[in-house]
Amino acid sequence: MVSNSIRNQLEQYLIENQQIVHLNINELGKLFGVSRQYIHNLLNQLGETRHHRIPAKPKYCLVCEKKITSRANYCRYHAKAILREAGKSYICRICKQDKPLELFAKSNVSFSGYETRCLDCRAEWQRNYYKTDIGKDSHVKTTRAWARKYPERHRAYNLVSKALREGTIKRETCYNCNSEDSQAIHRDYNDPLNIIWSCITCRSTLLDSIPVPEYKLNEIEEKYRDFIGNILQKPNSVGMWIQSLKRHYDVLNIDNELLITAIKEHKHIKGLGSQFKTVTSQFLNLKQSLT
Repeated sequence: MVSNSIRNQLEQYLIENQQIVHLNINELGKLFGVSRQYIHNLLNQLGETRHHRIPAKPKYCLVCEKKITSRANYCRYHAKAILREAGKSYICRICKQDKPLELFAKSNVSFSGYETRCLDCRAEWQRNYYKTDIGKDSHVKTTRAWARKYPERHRAYNLVSKALREGTIKRETCYNCNSEDSQAIHRDYNDPLNIIWSCITCRSTLLDSIPVPEYKLNEIEEKYRDFIGNILQKPNSVGMWIQSLKRHYDVLNIDNELLITAIKEHKHIKGLGSQFKTVTSQFLNLKQSLT
């Protein structure tokens, strides 16, 4: 009786909803209080096909019209034949707009050497991704790994940010197109405030015209960072001490003589205290025992 009742109700539902293109068996199961499999079997018995999975629309190569996967635009042969060249424009696969090659990010994965989505679409995707919990966690891990791999860049960028906050330097428009959406490009990581302001578009051209910035490792500073970090277990404190020393003595690097002088004058240096004197003295004693 129950089976016939549901069957009759389902038949009546199909008659009243002939305009529906696709039937959702999950919703029908909830509507009639039975399982989705039960609804699926009843629809099959009634000769209904609107609940069947809709096959994906086939996609074809834009050149030879050979059938390809849903994410591709070209077959294997024509995808490799298409190389992106400077000075030409290409269609972004996201916004479908024709844009110059300078508005596409470089990629080591793509055969052409460039991404198929433009910088604006790429930035929009990143903004939305970093709003998610997974994206936030990934961003933190990536930033920390990048800072460990390129400490000189990380410190140089932090110094530029701090200089902007304190008003030591001011953000300028792009050196080439006068765009207000500009970034600080370093000439030398040892001279962190020697920068060029450039927008994303002109940045790729600028980096091709200037040598890659180099960073000369300061062994004393690196060993001092490691020593203090192991004792304090506070990486931020180590950085604050070093920046306080560089700012007070107006130097780019620190050495043993500077540390000895700072121990004597630490009360007059902003950002240092008695802990600096104690721990730095331990570092210098360790250095002297090794030499």
